[in-house]
Amino acid sequence: MKNHLKVSQHKVVGEQYVVSGEDKNLSSPFTPYEINILKHICTNPIFKKKKSFIVEKPTPLKSLLINICSHYDITENDFLSHKKEVVVMKAKKEFCHYAKKINKASVTQIAKMMNKDYSTVCWYLKQPSPEIDKLLQSFNNSEDNIL
Repeated sequence: MKNHLKVSQHKVVGEQYVVSGEDKNLSSPFTPYEINILKHICTNPIFKKKKSFIVEKPTPLKSLLINICSHYDITENDFLSHKKEVVVMKAKKEFCHYAKKINKASVTQIAKMMNKDYSTVCWYLKQPSPEIDKLLQSFNNSEDNIL
């Protein structure tokens, strides 16, 4: 019998610790009371490892993508998919024009945001966009009136 408690399998009789066969070499300087406290500390939820989470800070292009998807009443998954529906194609075209002309994003950045190829974005930019042109014209007219 020893006065120390072991971390492995053990049998406590009062405050005494009974050592069994192979456990004789694995003694611990902790008393049963101290081991009980340590077990309670270990089961405390604040010491359990939590899964980390990633917080994405929305970039101007991401915010633009969300706004255009809500304007055209489509999901982001629809926007990023290979669907050829008229509404989705129009939303992609508007996104490319807004991102290039207003946000001043590069074609590579736009392509990366859309999960598309560089040439696909160039094709969208070649398509006429009357809505963006009207918006830019109104900005130019308002600047002329200010000066």
